[in-house]
Amino acid sequence: MTTTTVLGLSRGGFSLSDYAARGLSMTLEPIDSAKSLRRDINGNLIDLSEPQMRKYKAHISCTDQESPGFAEMTSAADPIWPGDEFTVTCLPQLGAAEAITLTMLVTAWQINRDEYNADTGWTLDLEEA
Repeated sequence: MTTTTVLGLSRGGFSLSDYAARGLSMTLEPIDSAKSLRRDINGNLIDLSEPQMRKYKAHISCTDQESPGFAEMTSAADPIWPGDEFTVTCLPQLGAAEAITLTMLVTAWQINRDEYNADTGWTLDLEEA
């Protein structure tokens, strides 16, 4: 297992640091609007989706790492809010042999903390711009 991460997550002056791979995972799937399937009068399934809607959404989660500045109020860093733009370099083998880079907007994020065990985790949901 590598000690660095191949997942790229950057915004302005922020980027996911090396050695942030512990507990990091990513899910990539089509946006909800990419699918428009209907049955015709004969019961055949047909695709009515528009090609321009073929975009991705991503769910990134991490355990045992501090969040990358979500709603940061105690430092000079800008907080991360829904609608903020990120450049995301996806993990390889998520639909492509090579890592792909996408411009994505934040749709949601969440931070969780297990106080007794001092474990922090976070999730970040994004959609392709």
